[in-house]
Amino acid sequence: MKSTLWVMIFFLFYWTLQAQDIAVNCAEKAENFSVEVARAMLDGDDEILAEILFAWEQECGLTEPVFRARTLQLLSAGQFPGPLEGTSILEQAIAFEIRYRLIAEKSPAERVDYYAFHKDFFGYVPINEDFDRQTMRQAARLINGVAPASIEYRILELYAGEPENFFAALRDGEFQETALAAEYRNRRNELLRLPEFNVGIRAGMWFPISDLDVLGTHPSLGVNVGLKKGRNYFDAVFDFRFGESARPVSVLLQDTLVKVSNFQGGYLGLEWSRVLVQGPDYNLELFAGLGYDLIELVEDGQDPGRRSYGSFNFTIGPAYRHIFSNLTWLSLKPAFSFLNHDNPQGSSFNGNAWLFTIAFGYSDNPRKSQGLKRLGYSRW
Repeated sequence: MKSTLWVMIFFLFYWTLQAQDIAVNCAEKAENFSVEVARAMLDGDDEILAEILFAWEQECGLTEPVFRARTLQLLSAGQFPGPLEGTSILEQAIAFEIRYRLIAEKSPAERVDYYAFHKDFFGYVPINEDFDRQTMRQAARLINGVAPASIEYRILELYAGEPENFFAALRDGEFQETALAAEYRNRRNELLRLPEFNVGIRAGMWFPISDLDVLGTHPSLGVNVGLKKGRNYFDAVFDFRFGESARPVSVLLQDTLVKVSNFQGGYLGLEWSRVLVQGPDYNLELFAGLGYDLIELVEDGQDPGRRSYGSFNFTIGPAYRHIFSNLTWLSLKPAFSFLNHDNPQGSSFNGNAWLFTIAFGYSDNPRKSQGLKRLGYSRW
């Protein structure tokens, strides 16, 4: 048993050293390989190109630049996918799209800075130099000899500098029965399942009923913080209510029954909202909340007495949520709260309350949004 363990440790150590050697060699040689590949493509020397690509792949593995050059080589020879069969075209396409966006949208100085911090991601090939420019020219040249709307055509569009066409074709259902389309759907669905951070500010009116209406109607302000996952919103909610009571309230303070009218109140709880109907830019929802409801009545004067009352609060109601294209939302929420406040020897607090709330908030997960954007997929 011990000898087997030592053998495993030895091989793990050996493989770690090998991986480090590959990374060092690739960092030192990849840029030169890329220049030689660009020159061989320009000269049309397929034999030299094949030799350089073989050596480059041996040193660096199938990085995005190596995959791109190999793909163009195989497409030129009419042999695609050939030895690339089983490789994730989508992963390589996403890596190229990130590179291309830097070329198209960033200044030379910004590209240099970004590359300096992410050299390994870019295969140790500088951005928008000979290799990038020559592979785009090569793809644009090859596309004229390929059947439109084929996978090969879309890949050449990608490498010619039109990645949006490649991803739009997958989004719109082209190549449905292919492994590439299945990989696209899996990636899209995986991203759509990611949770989103959800935060909002709330304002509303609190309407007590039955005996509790002695407290009167009060404005409320609050916040909610939580997560959105699929059709569900999970939030922690805090509301603060304030203002004068509708009429003086009898409360027992220090064994004395007094009349007070200064009111404060609040609610702290958890809220779950379920999307029942999902439109293109709106949701119809049903929500429920459970938490603690607080009423505090304060005497007038320089040293006022205070009396607090607490109750569990179960709230339920429908909601309409309008979702804007910048991931912000506006919701309208009428609700009914079941309360059980008690005021011994004072005014009866027997009753429940209606609550009408308007909330404005924001839901997002940057990884989710950026990932879907790269796939050409819009949620709105």
